[in-house]
Amino acid sequence: MWVFALRFCSLIIRRFITYYNHSMSNFCYLNQDSVKGRGVYAINTVPPDTVIMTCPTIGFNILESAIILKTKLWHYVFRWRLGDINGLVCIALGYGSLVNHSTTPNVKWIMLDNGDIQFITMTYVEKDSEFLIDYGYELPNMNPSIFSTNF
Repeated sequence: MWVFALRFCSLIIRRFITYYNHSMSNFCYLNQDSVKGRGVYAINTVPPDTVIMTCPTIGFNILESAIILKTKLWHYVFRWRLGDINGLVCIALGYGSLVNHSTTPNVKWIMLDNGDIQFITMTYVEKDSEFLIDYGYELPNMNPSIFSTNF
């Protein structure tokens, strides 16, 4: 019985460490901006086409998505397209959902086949500069039914 319990605990710890290592990276840190709030910044200068982080996600079905879109959480979701199903959203774990918006982004994101979101630099990002993605809509006219569809 104890052997089973130890193996189970070990498995949980290994999965947590795997997820933690996926979502955190050697490229970024979280910082507070006086205007935008929290954001993700470069530890050192990062060249283009560098995977800065890969984040596991939590997906939500259509009913859950409809509820989330009425809360503050919708500011942190990504549209998740699975086949022809639209309207599903997910939240990226780790720093993924804290990457801020810009109409001139320096990072793109892609949805991997396993549901993880990968963030890749498009330009050189200088040390202590913020990583930014394009949400796919203009912030002054934020509409929760419109999300970035660059995957």
